[in-house]
Amino acid sequence: KKITPFEIIVVDNNSDKEIKEYLDEQKDNIDYLAILPENKGVTKGWNLGVAYSKGHYLCFFNSDYYMMKDWLESMITCFEHQKNIGLISCCTNVTANRHEKVDCKLNGTEAMVALPEDYIETDYPIAQMFTTRKVFNEVGRFDEHYFVSVLDIDFGESIKRKGYKLFVNRKCFGYHDYDTSKWNTLAKIDKKNWGYFKEKWKK
Repeated sequence: KKITPFEIIVVDNNSDKEIKEYLDEQKDNIDYLAILPENKGVTKGWNLGVAYSKGHYLCFFNSDYYMMKDWLESMITCFEHQKNIGLISCCTNVTANRHEKVDCKLNGTEAMVALPEDYIETDYPIAQMFTTRKVFNEVGRFDEHYFVSVLDIDFGESIKRKGYKLFVNRKCFGYHDYDTSKWNTLAKIDKKNWGYFKEKWKK
């Protein structure tokens, strides 16, 4: 906060006991904590988080990401490097976006990566989506039909339809500690959500 002022908004979607205990330990570092009695889904959680936020920029964090040092300044610089940018993301180790994917080796708790060190236009930013309140309000929030998965693709599509450009900041990295046991469950949800996405956007 000494370099770039920011606020942390956490929406607890009825998490496990261990997560609740951790959030209680970190309450002095959290600007606003919303605790939901049941899991309302990612989109409702993020929409609620935005409602409680005050800042110009918005970054949508997934709880299984760990960001590199100075990531916030890096994302702001990328967003401002060209006019008419509406949404950006960063590089990561597990993603469906080929422009974001980089190889990563862990050395203890440190991620060892070689970044392309550029900005590249992309169709759908996914990892740690970063935009402004103006753009968010213009496209009208996340579509809460999506409980989880495809919501990021849909959000990017809605921003593209407004005439904005989408980029990946390949000077910034976030380690995705993805739980591979979710693959089978998400595959079924993905199929349903992709059907909705294609019908919605006539693709």
